[in-house]
Amino acid sequence: MCPGHAAARFHGHAHHEPPHFAYRGDGLPPIACEQIQQMVHMNERMAQGKLASMRPSSTPLREAECNVEGHRIELYEDLKELHDTIMAANWHDSILLTMNGDLWDGTLARLKRMAEDVSDMQVQVMLSKTLEIFDALYKVEDVQDHIFELIEELPHFGGKPATESPLAAGNIDKHINHVLERYAQLKQEHPRYTAKIQDSVGYSLAILRQRYTFSWPEEHKYFY
Repeated sequence: MCPGHAAARFHGHAHHEPPHFAYRGDGLPPIACEQIQQMVHMNERMAQGKLASMRPSSTPLREAECNVEGHRIELYEDLKELHDTIMAANWHDSILLTMNGDLWDGTLARLKRMAEDVSDMQVQVMLSKTLEIFDALYKVEDVQDHIFELIEELPHFGGKPATESPLAAGNIDKHINHVLERYAQLKQEHPRYTAKIQDSVGYSLAILRQRYTFSWPEEHKYFY
């Protein structure tokens, strides 16, 4: 082999090699800043002997050895998940609320206790939204319980209450007016959850109107 061919072989690429193998001076692909921070963090933990072998964690992330930012992110996600769970629940289903109420209350108490010492703005905003939706849910439950009691006292075919009913004294209209006022107040106090209030208290009022006729601005919204 002549020297010229040898130089061409060791200092360049032969003509039969695919063109995509040739080095064009682009260098290595760039590494994101998050990846660099992760690698530095992993190297520090390896140097300190704190990095165990890869296996499923037996403790939650908040109890593991992690930075403060990870703790805030997990707390925010837990609050958001609880808020979204309450938002997606059927507030008109009393059985569902009874079965899950204690679990939701316990989760809220735990997350609220954890968020007291966290000054992150996003965490505090999500905590406020979660507390508000629980407040609205509690109020809706109280109003719906009142409506359900009225429905139980009324006959199925509509009209006036039965003679043996405790409401036969004539205060049924007073109860209904009180419920309508409370319904309007709920929508004013929690405008963010107006749709949930209408789907729960409003629907219960529509069922009540099947038993007893009364005037209501939203009476035709539910096709009754």
